[in-house]
Amino acid sequence: MASAIPQLLAGASGATVFSQLPAFAQQYLQRLGGHLAAAEARAAQIRADARSFDLSPDAYIAQFLDSPSHALEGQHMQASLAAAESLRDTHDAFLASPAWKLPLTLFSHLDPFLAKATLRVYEPALPLSLQGALYALLGCLLGAALPRIFMAWRRRRPSRSKVTQ
Repeated sequence: MASAIPQLLAGASGATVFSQLPAFAQQYLQRLGGHLAAAEARAAQIRADARSFDLSPDAYIAQFLDSPSHALEGQHMQASLAAAESLRDTHDAFLASPAWKLPLTLFSHLDPFLAKATLRVYEPALPLSLQGALYALLGCLLGAALPRIFMAWRRRRPSRSKVTQ
């Protein structure tokens, strides 16, 4: 029974951590959506300003870049348009991602700034969805397997006394 305790604890820990992945992803997606809305509003303003001069956004920005006293503003406009596009791509990838691929999507599109901001205000959730339950089960199985894997590795590893002889 005593040997089962580490497995039970590791399984429960794994279930707890993995069950939070959908909740974290949802909170991250909400924060991403807010940043996307702000970036798209800025990009829309740049495009509207360009249209008011009968210019494409690129031509409008080029006028700023060509002016030494306004080049920095032109660079900011370019960055704003690029940020809006990047955030849109990331947001779309999240929405298109199937539930089983969520961790891969999250980590492959993770913005460190948004992740830190999400973690600062993250509130753990009780996973009452099928997705949360499946991630909890996966975490439990992986967590429960870790002590067994560790013990098997320790048994196969040569002891230090045998190595030094």
